Amino acid sequence: MEVVMGGGTTGTAGALPTTPAPSVDSPKRRAFLRRVEGRLDEVVRVDPRADDERTEALVAAARHLVGAGGKRARPWFTMLLGEAFLLPPRPLCDLAVCVELIHAASLLHDDVVDAGTRRRGRPTANAVWGNLTAVLSGDLLLTLALSELRAHPPALHHAAVDTVAEMTRATLREAAARGQVDLTPARWFQIAGGKTGALFALCGRGVGLLANRPGDADALASAGSHLGLAFQIADDLDDLLGRTAGKDPFADLRNRNPNLGVALAVESSPSLGRELAVAWADPTTGTDEFARMGRAVLDTGAAERAWRLIGDHVTSAEEALEPWHGEPAVTLIRGWARRMWSRAEPATLATCAVS
Repeated sequence: MEVVMGGGTTGTAGALPTTPAPSVDSPKRRAFLRRVEGRLDEVVRVDPRADDERTEALVAAARHLVGAGGKRARPWFTMLLGEAFLLPPRPLCDLAVCVELIHAASLLHDDVVDAGTRRRGRPTANAVWGNLTAVLSGDLLLTLALSELRAHPPALHHAAVDTVAEMTRATLREAAARGQVDLTPARWFQIAGGKTGALFALCGRGVGLLANRPGDADALASAGSHLGLAFQIADDLDDLLGRTAGKDPFADLRNRNPNLGVALAVESSPSLGRELAVAWADPTTGTDEFARMGRAVLDTGAAERAWRLIGDHVTSAEEALEPWHGEPAVTLIRGWARRMWSRAEPATLATCAVS
């Protein structure tokens, strides 16, 4: 993940002692992220007592996804919050690994629901091993994720279980919304909040609980939830603008996936919604037609409105983190969030060539 230092903050730290001013890429942080990767590799392995080929396939499917890397945004966010609270590496690593395994499990399940064939530049687990193995592999990752927290207070374990339940409900809502042109922005936020927002929120809540500061856990969870929503809006924008590596523009449109930009466009242009309903109902609708409709979505100004919503959630996250505004690690989180927002500002959008 690219991490860029944001603007500096002034004043003294809030409720915490100020840690030494860090560099963006310090040896300590590299060591922590290597530790997370090492633990992921260690956890997702075949039990040497198992000699069943099907069990080996289950683990192979899990390793296929986990080993493909990814942005690792959640472990990075967890690491910086933990740094601000002076948490030692071991419990912080347990939380980061737990969250990343839950995320990986959700991707395995999503690919089955979406009938996806590519993920992180590789064939999906369901494309290689089939839906049954992919689903059960995701279930395996969930159990491994929760096992990472067994040495920690029950409150943290309960928070993780609650998060998985919330994500499951949101995934069901997302599946029901697929191909529905009447998806409102409010319903999109309900889905995104229950998936992306909830898992970032667990990072924040988990740090508060590990630091034995339950009074701060709600504020940290709120910051995580808002950053998760900003992250998901940016991802939806990337799809509309063709900025996702390895994907063509308007993939969500073609695949009938919920996308905030599309929901905003249809809300402002009911006629576009009627056109989209016809296109989605016709299995012969081709790539060129979806590209035309994608340009029509952009013509409504939906991308600019989505960009402003990213800013709203970045601001809300900063407000939640205000008690710790003097912490250098929190400054880095603010810088990352503002970088995510600024790269999608209208001036940048206006120069994007969408063919």
